[in-house]
Amino acid sequence: LAAGGWPAARLRAEIGGMFVARKFEIEFLRPSFENDILEIVTWPVDIVGARALRGYFIRRIEGDIHSLPSNRLIGPSKIETPARDQLGVRASTEWVLADVERGRPVRTPAHLGDAFLVPPDGG
Repeated sequence: LAAGGWPAARLRAEIGGMFVARKFEIEFLRPSFENDILEIVTWPVDIVGARALRGYFIRRIEGDIHSLPSNRLIGPSKIETPARDQLGVRASTEWVLADVERGRPVRTPAHLGDAFLVPPDGG
């Protein structure tokens, strides 16, 4: 959400809420090893009522670990289904928008949902 203009402080100040994790589902498909270069990809799936769903995968990418920047981070790539031998983890997270004062779920306002559902490539 922060990338869509809704950092946590703004969410709390303007809507009085915050997203809290409700459920994680993780499927470990292949092991990863020391010096593997891993890419973590996440994207919005849907918002229904107070719930927001995100998908994730972790895949091994080709390259030399010593050629990475010093912070070990590389820029994002387009979301493409990884080759079967590269996919290590497939996961999803369900988040709930909760009213901070009452501690109860609240329906996600449409304008906030629009910011959440921006595709990762900006399109």
